[in-house]
Amino acid sequence: RTLEVDDSEIEANRQVGWFYGKPVTMYALDGRTLTVGENDIEAYRQVGWFYGKPVTMYALDGRTLTIGENDVEMYKAVGWYYGKPVKMYALDGRTIMVGEKEIEAYRQVGWYYGKPVTMYALDGRTMKVGEYDVEAYRQVGWFYGKPTRMYAPDGRIITVGKNDVGMYQAVGWYTYP
Repeated sequence: RTLEVDDSEIEANRQVGWFYGKPVTMYALDGRTLTVGENDIEAYRQVGWFYGKPVTMYALDGRTLTIGENDVEMYKAVGWYYGKPVKMYALDGRTIMVGEKEIEAYRQVGWYYGKPVTMYALDGRTMKVGEYDVEAYRQVGWFYGKPTRMYAPDGRIITVGKNDVGMYQAVGWYTYP
């Protein structure tokens, strides 16, 4: 429900449970919450409450700042990062700094976490992934570098990515039978 009152009656109506503006939830660092009217947000911010759950923002120089999650976009607009800053890469060589909590959103639109590298499948397919994603793709059968057969002195045969050949040669494997 809404109630229209003269300015002189606002405080009296607050005292009996009415909010000055739509009710919003404010948050404290210790987990407490408080419902206030939207016109009172600034007054509560000034005494340590947050508009939205508290989140940490990061600057490139290492500074951090705790703000309410409803203020994230405003702080991003002036150079703060939502999560520790990381560099993302585009295939055309561009880079962009984003907060670590935004990595997935940037991946969805073609950016890479780490420099783009080519991964190879045994059937000849290739795909670009960010250098920090290489291990995850290795775990599901992709190779970092063209697949290369290697041979052990005891007769075992394995396939590794070209970029891993030196590591296997160092422990006795060969690239010829």
